[in-house]
Amino acid sequence: MDHHPPKQPRRCGVILTEACVSIMLVGLVLTMVSLMLTQHARSTDYFLNYRRAQLAAESCVERMRAGVLEVADAAFIDEAGVAYEIRVADADGPWRPLRRVSATASIVGSHGRIARYQLNTYVPPARSPAGGGR
Repeated sequence: MDHHPPKQPRRCGVILTEACVSIMLVGLVLTMVSLMLTQHARSTDYFLNYRRAQLAAESCVERMRAGVLEVADAAFIDEAGVAYEIRVADADGPWRPLRRVSATASIVGSHGRIARYQLNTYVPPARSPAGGGR
């Protein structure tokens, strides 16, 4: 009597299938990480540009208060590529001697998304130049 051990099923096909599934899962994980990093870069770019626009609008108003920039309606782009839109109106009620200023700064980010910040405040009317009027 011939006693041969029972034949073991071949594991080559199973190992190949496991390897393919593992490679597919690694690819899926790498794709998800790549998408998350891209989204993070876009969000970071937008929020940095939003902060730049906020500082630009505040700087614009401070230049008006200092007399460096005229307190008048204007639209311009500075050397850094920040687009400004300034609207000026007479203040109402108890704010009457002041001027109401709305300064909007806009920056186009590297991904084409526009970061815009609007600052509304009151500033004193334009002063006459030093030594003028007499």
